[in-house]
Amino acid sequence: MILLGLDPSSTRTGYALVTLKGGALTVLEAGYLKPAMSTEKPMRRIGAMVDDLMRLIEEHKPDIAIVEVCSGHVGVGQRRNAGARLGVYGMAVGAMYQAVRSVPGLQAEWVNEDVWPQGVPKRQRQQDIAMMFPAYAEQIDADGGADVSDAIGISLWWWFNIVQTGAGVG
Repeated sequence: MILLGLDPSSTRTGYALVTLKGGALTVLEAGYLKPAMSTEKPMRRIGAMVDDLMRLIEEHKPDIAIVEVCSGHVGVGQRRNAGARLGVYGMAVGAMYQAVRSVPGLQAEWVNEDVWPQGVPKRQRQQDIAMMFPAYAEQIDADGGADVSDAIGISLWWWFNIVQTGAGVG
């Protein structure tokens, strides 16, 4: 079974492909989906990331895709254009989720950003993931938004809390 964890935004999306090998969870690949130019209009950026996501899915053929969804506070701390930022972010999340749902045979799920971290601060999550997967430590350490480590973390959380326990989603 291959899990694809996604931490979307309108400028870049962290992703991780995780599988079980030899009794241990292994990160097959992790990184970013990002447009060639971050100054592109939001719909072009989002479209470019969706195109890259579809290529990634075609190449690795994951069984399950887990998309992190917002609790509604993205950009709220930044008073200027907070509503617009949240709207563009929502378009990105929706586009990623609809893209994975459109793939025949790929189970598409979502998890709220307030559920899976279980109160662990972002920086601590980054450090924990970097220690668990040293091949990605440098990339994770340089990741101010924690997109890659969160994509790995979402995948691990899903595996231990949903797959192994047989719990429902919701």
